Amino acid sequence: MIRYVCALSLCACASAPEQDEHSVERELADLLERTSALQSIHAVYDVELAAEDVETGNAELVYRRPDVLQLRMTAGADSAECWLRGEAFYWRTTLGGRDGAWHRAELGSGSPASLLLDAEFPDEERCRTVRLGLTIADDASKEEAQIQVEGGFELRRASPLGWLASMKRHASDVSIEGGSFVWSGRYFRAAVSRASGMLESLTLQRHEGASELRLRECTFDEAIEPSLLELPADAASAGVDRENSEHMHSFFRLWLLRGDAFKTVQHDVDSHRRVWDESTRANLRTVLAALHEEEIGERYGDWLADQGRYIDELGAWADDARSRDGSSTGLTSIEQKVSERRAKLSEDLETVRKDFIESVPPAQFEKLALGAEFSALELEVIAAVWNERVRDPVLADFDEELSAAAEH
Repeated sequence: MIRYVCALSLCACASAPEQDEHSVERELADLLERTSALQSIHAVYDVELAAEDVETGNAELVYRRPDVLQLRMTAGADSAECWLRGEAFYWRTTLGGRDGAWHRAELGSGSPASLLLDAEFPDEERCRTVRLGLTIADDASKEEAQIQVEGGFELRRASPLGWLASMKRHASDVSIEGGSFVWSGRYFRAAVSRASGMLESLTLQRHEGASELRLRECTFDEAIEPSLLELPADAASAGVDRENSEHMHSFFRLWLLRGDAFKTVQHDVDSHRRVWDESTRANLRTVLAALHEEEIGERYGDWLADQGRYIDELGAWADDARSRDGSSTGLTSIEQKVSERRAKLSEDLETVRKDFIESVPPAQFEKLALGAEFSALELEVIAAVWNERVRDPVLADFDEELSAAAEH
């Protein structure tokens, strides 16, 4: 998921009245389910940003299921715009002195692992959709709120109003005031319609004064002006941002695909469509192996190329050293250094393997009845893929290149 993150310094205090947290959570869950059927949204907000001189502007949201999401904001002389469309994320901004140039990152959802998931665990409910989220948290150490406005992809039917899920997770900070949910902290206050789930207002108190976002107009499931759905030509022609594309690929594999694989198997077993036997384990192992092969290949491709060059350079050094001193003592010294380098390379490979395992995001196994089985199987898969694709080829290359160093 790609995120725009904005940290705002605030100073106002807000407190929520006593409430039934569970009833709030249930109502939010119901609203999440109802809004998951939305086909389109068009909303316009008035924006007022506190600064030395108050800057006013507007923000616009356009959503069309399944794969169009546009956010656009103007405030004073600055503007920012981002799109999730099809397989790509496009963005530009002049905020913070940036040049306003368009960038593009690609999701990469047509990967072998994705195709294998569909083949091994077909599910009519699986589909790619886009969503918008808003998460807010107090940062007491800085006396400010951390704000994240996020657009992302899901593999299941989901509400495009992702802030509802954030509020459900923080139900103890959400109160009901008339027709609105009010999500408040020490440094922020957000009001969301109980009827539609739409963000109605957001107030942030900064040292310079109040910054506000207020809903001006909103329509659901109505025809959207075609021009609002047309990707700007400069965005469509923007070059691919490799770093952000790799982040998106990794997110798609390690969060969406991987999580959906575990949940699908659990659901199939619970509904008696499958049994948790060796056949199902083999199917899941196939999907996970493809997924981690892709992740390791993309993440460590450059690193592996560096190891290949290092081995070639070490081989050239050994050949040169042998040509300069072919005595038994000289050859023994070369052999010892080569052995030390191999041991160090083996240690480095193990360190990188552990780092990779630690980097794999938690899959909330504790919420799945088969979670412990899934976790153990995945660790087996990672070990096998790592040895087959990384450790064994690198050490075999080392041994082949440096084999002459052991001969004397």
